[in-house]
Amino acid sequence: MIYSFVCDDCGKYFEINSQPFVISNNQSCPDCRSKNVHRKYNLNSIHYKGKGFTKKIKGDEENSPWKS
Repeated sequence: MIYSFVCDDCGKYFEINSQPFVISNNQSCPDCRSKNVHRKYNLNSIHYKGKGFTKKIKGDEENSPWKS
């Protein structure tokens, strides 16, 4: 997983690649070495590709949840 942090002192945004639940809260800024950093939570993006995810069942378009 990639964890994002922002330094409160110099404003540096940095990321750390680590295993889930292994990252510690004692991170320091790679630029100014300050311990005054906070974790930045990002929204994960999920991309569903292909026609199968929202494919309508042929012949049952009346009861389809995707009916417009």
